Amino acid sequence: MDSFGALLLAMVGLGLAGAPHCAGMCGGISGLLSLNTAGERRYALLAGYHVGRVASYSLAGAVAGLLGQAVHARTGLPALHLFTGVMLLLAGLYLAGWRPALAWLERLAGILWRRLQPVAGRLLPVRRFRESLLLGAVWGWLPCGLVYGALSLAAGAGDAGRGALGMAVFGAVTVPSVLGVGMITRWLRERPLLPLLRRGLGVAFAIAGLWLIVASGRMLLSGDEHRHAHRQPAAEQQP
Repeated sequence: MDSFGALLLAMVGLGLAGAPHCAGMCGGISGLLSLNTAGERRYALLAGYHVGRVASYSLAGAVAGLLGQAVHARTGLPALHLFTGVMLLLAGLYLAGWRPALAWLERLAGILWRRLQPVAGRLLPVRRFRESLLLGAVWGWLPCGLVYGALSLAAGAGDAGRGALGMAVFGAVTVPSVLGVGMITRWLRERPLLPLLRRGLGVAFAIAGLWLIVASGRMLLSGDEHRHAHRQPAAEQQP
């Protein structure tokens, strides 16, 4: 499997592991759209909301991919992998239950969300497809540590297109849990092992992040040693 295939697989795993979290963060709006409408109109509004939400994730993924590309061009691949490893470690700790791991990033994103939240409020109650699409697009910027973990992986792709596609896959995987928020809540309560699975996946992501940090750190150190070895003979030749 190539690196992009591994990225998509990680996005799927992150989306599945964060299903209970996604149901809590975005399921309320989805439930509101379901309760206030009926029939085919309900499905159209729900589809608009999720298309808008995934579109916002894809846009954020493209920006993250561009930033990763810039870091790669300026500092090299090891530095980009080091950044991705740190963010993956923090996302794993967040999934495992240690919320302070990404609390600083959520607070930073809260600055943008405070400006967008009134826009979302003005779109309610949603009556047309266009309104549901805009609501989803706005709601996609809700501060969420799980999304930031996915964005760190998108940045590691080092390309805008791959970053956008990776985030689109992540967003698509979260749709079933958000759609079935009522049913999944009851289902989760009956299965106490699922939180353990989430913690286990969080630990796995944290370990993967640590491995990436160590590997990229070694690459950076070996690169410094290589440059030093090339400078040393030239210094010895000076009178």
